[in-house]
Amino acid sequence: HEFIWKYGGKEVLLAGAFTDWKPTIHMVPSDANREYWRALVELDPSQPWEFKFVVDGIWRCSLDLPTISDPSNNTNNIIHPDN
Repeated sequence: HEFIWKYGGKEVLLAGAFTDWKPTIHMVPSDANREYWRALVELDPSQPWEFKFVVDGIWRCSLDLPTISDPSNNTNNIIHPDN
């Protein structure tokens, strides 16, 4: 699955259920202005995945993607890779 962050930053990491919520996936800027960041992650397509972006040390959700609240009342992005 291709993850895209469209809101800039100096460093963007990706964390989610697929990393045990550790921000270990470094996203790569895809333009000279570092507005767009990308990461490719192989995911099990049979289930939805919750995730967040860590932008310059701050945990954030993308405004372009669906969100869900977890049992601790945190808001996370969610994707369904098979869609």
